[in-house]
Amino acid sequence: MSVTKFNYRKAKLVRKPGGLLSITYWQTDPKTGVLMRFRETYNSNRIQDRSLRLRKARQIICEINHKLPLGFPYVKSLKTRNEESLLEAMQFALSIKLQTDRKFYPSCLPLDPMP
Repeated sequence: MSVTKFNYRKAKLVRKPGGLLSITYWQTDPKTGVLMRFRETYNSNRIQDRSLRLRKARQIICEINHKLPLGFPYVKSLKTRNEESLLEAMQFALSIKLQTDRKFYPSCLPLDPMP
């Protein structure tokens, strides 16, 4: 599997007249190689309380900055190193549990039915 390095600019908060907020970030289009600008509000301007609106926008910026090195928004499946599916995690826990020298318990049955 080849690893693509994405050139990006971190997300930042832009305050518009009237107290409106938008989030601006840049990401390289993998097909053309051109840096594209994204300006989103993520419905944060619907929040009436300005301090809560600002807190929500900062949380969204933090999430975007975490996803940008992985190719967001062009890469749809953003799976980081520490994330696993629930089934993978349960199978890993089951494999550890089956390696012990305890007696057989019904809760230790494999997840996949045996043919």
